[in-house]
Amino acid sequence: ASNTPTSALPTDGEGVKQMPINNVALSPQEVSMDSELYKILHHRIHSKDGLEISVYEMKPEQAVAHPKVLLLLHSATFSSLPEYNLRTKDYSLMEYFAKMGYSVFAVDVRGYGTSQKPPADIWVTADIAVHDVHAAVQFIQEQVGVNSVHLLGWSWGSQVAGLFAQTWPQFVSKLILYAPFWHGVNGEVPEPTMTRRLNSEQN
Repeated sequence: ASNTPTSALPTDGEGVKQMPINNVALSPQEVSMDSELYKILHHRIHSKDGLEISVYEMKPEQAVAHPKVLLLLHSATFSSLPEYNLRTKDYSLMEYFAKMGYSVFAVDVRGYGTSQKPPADIWVTADIAVHDVHAAVQFIQEQVGVNSVHLLGWSWGSQVAGLFAQTWPQFVSKLILYAPFWHGVNGEVPEPTMTRRLNSEQN
């Protein structure tokens, strides 16, 4: 957690506090890390209904003609960068995979990070968020020139990842479900479209 007092944080123009990520400011172009080798490119794309979605890209350590591509889906608690680019010691998870030769992408579904917020009365479900992921995969296909991606979903992101794989299996080369809701709620295994409220005012 950040030690920055909440009252000292800047706002996004709507009074929502912006938490610092790795002590660097997010720009529309790039998030600079301590190491010049690993930089995150920040892309803005549009989902099926026109909402603006943020996609982050970290290129592999060694440039290759046909890189392996990994797309990371965040949980219901935080957006992509605090979860996947939080540096522990001298690396983050995104940096680790980049060192392993992956072209790493992460997407903030609507209401998270710098992605556009949905209307206040809209409860975002996995079957809504999956269209943001679909838009991200289409962008990656054009950006990198691949047909399919390795898809990793964490917690609630595993439901979105599973639903995406069910809907567009031809676009998924490997599916990794990390800490999914295996036991469900009250002993019942949830459906992939189980309603989850995105904490759009904080994350």
